[in-house]
Amino acid sequence: EGTYQAPTVASDFIQAQEDGIEMNGSKDTLEINVIGQGLSKAAPRVGLESATGSLGVYLKAASNAGESPEYGLMVESLLGSKRSSTAITSGIGNTSSVISVADTSSLNVGDIVVVKEAGDYHTSPISEIAEDTSITLLVAADAAFSDNVEIEAFTTYVPADENHPSYSVSKWVENEVLEKAVGCKTTSLSVESFSTGQIASLKMGFEGANFSRSLSSNTITPSYDSSETPIIMDACIYQDGNMIKVNDFTLSVENALGWIKDTCNGKVSSRVTDRTISGTINPYKRSDDVSNFTKFDSNTPFSLFITCHNPTGTDGEYGESVSFYLPQCVITELAEGDIDGVLTDQISFSATSEDGSTKELYISMS
Repeated sequence: EGTYQAPTVASDFIQAQEDGIEMNGSKDTLEINVIGQGLSKAAPRVGLESATGSLGVYLKAASNAGESPEYGLMVESLLGSKRSSTAITSGIGNTSSVISVADTSSLNVGDIVVVKEAGDYHTSPISEIAEDTSITLLVAADAAFSDNVEIEAFTTYVPADENHPSYSVSKWVENEVLEKAVGCKTTSLSVESFSTGQIASLKMGFEGANFSRSLSSNTITPSYDSSETPIIMDACIYQDGNMIKVNDFTLSVENALGWIKDTCNGKVSSRVTDRTISGTINPYKRSDDVSNFTKFDSNTPFSLFITCHNPTGTDGEYGESVSFYLPQCVITELAEGDIDGVLTDQISFSATSEDGSTKELYISMS
């Protein structure tokens, strides 16, 4: 974690938003308090270094299904682990929610799959797996899936309790000055502008062991992924597997870092010591339903599933999907809002894990 890792190939670069880049270095200031200086302060000494920063990117998947996006390492560092699957062809006798799969070894509960039914693609988290027999989807399709239907390749980022990967950040200013942050881990992620008709983005914060700046130009021409960010119009939100009408969705993940330090080397490495996941939705207020108040009043957990993608040239088919699945949420605040005079339930929620086996959040890209 204390060794600088420079970019080596064109695909190591991340296409950031113009106003979404920040990186700073700091040192602990240790005051020297001695007599004989009058009111003047003695020159201080400096202690441990640190680096902090943030990166803003547009929310998008990789152009090839199953591959990691440009910013994938930062998401993996935030949550701790990732897993993936190549495309799978189902068996026969599928229903609208149960798909026959002969080899389920690359699939896990919580993974979000795109089922490529011709002219009617369908996206859902996996809620149950019968080993080497079938998978059950949280969100049922409108009709039974065809025999031998394809399940698209995907990558899923999953929370872990240890071994969060670290990374180095390299930033060139005018291609003349190189700024470096070493031994970084992602400490925060927020989903922003996930609103009807807008372009959603991610803002990720990071913290590292040290910061430096030198005169150095970049000799590698960056190569950026050609995938596009979805417009939040063909984006659906489900509560307990049922689609709900929502105008805005926000999500926040916050990690606390504990630094491993010793007297010989200073900061050696870091561990993620705490994780908090929260967010908001604003479904329209119903005149015939108070179920959200009931959930709030009784602290009843519910699931949230959010998915967006880019349509292709064929009606009902799409690609470059990005999805979020939170299996267990509880309402922490229930307020009243409005959109153009139409009342909404302004819901704040936190995501939890009942026993640690089912995680609080899955981020999947297909």
